Amino acid sequence: SIETKMDQETQTAFALRELLSAVDPKQQMELVLNPELAEKMVKDQQLQEQKELEEFLNVAEDPAGGGGQTFIKHSYSGKTAPTERFVFVTHDALDCKFDRICWAKPGHLDSRKTMFIKDVHSVVRGKRTSALKVARPMKDRPLPNEDNCFSIVSKKRTLDLQAASKAERDLWAKGIESMLNIQRKSVRVSRFHRAMSNRRMPSTPIERPPPPPHQQLQSPNSSPVVKPGSPISAAIVPR
Repeated sequence: SIETKMDQETQTAFALRELLSAVDPKQQMELVLNPELAEKMVKDQQLQEQKELEEFLNVAEDPAGGGGQTFIKHSYSGKTAPTERFVFVTHDALDCKFDRICWAKPGHLDSRKTMFIKDVHSVVRGKRTSALKVARPMKDRPLPNEDNCFSIVSKKRTLDLQAASKAERDLWAKGIESMLNIQRKSVRVSRFHRAMSNRRMPSTPIERPPPPPHQQLQSPNSSPVVKPGSPISAAIVPR
């Protein structure tokens, strides 16, 4: 649809701008002079993120289809012993968005507890939270250590988990970070379109839309003109 195409173009413009801000001035110049390379780098990054997310969802989503994994959950209050919990993520089929992270006693999914994805602000690897710093080992299980632990941090609490291996920990940590990135990009694009449709700035700060393409990137030695309409022209922000 036209709206979907607009969303994709807006996300690409924001991604190009982020790419430019992450490199040094010399690399900026190279990318401005070679917009096809810049766009390829962004698309490669997006494809890699999508691949990693799909690998994660194959493991973590839809318990009815075999998704989800069992972790050792450590009490975020530190008052109770560690327990086994089956953890999985859900997907809202109506608006095609990631919905929540769930955990429950193995075999008792109806009594699950949940954490909304929209409330999560970070994933922390290792024993960084107060709960994991004092984590006790579970009987007949590996000791909690920097390589197999991670915490999902929300506005109200943490979900402190111990995986069976570093590879399993990294898969989940990276997968949840990918979900958060997709959600943040979606919110950013929605705010941008809402601001444009209202023809005024919203009450909450948003990232400014990409500027018009007739811009020049200044250099101490030269002032190359960016070709109007090129993919990277919309991503250059005047200093």
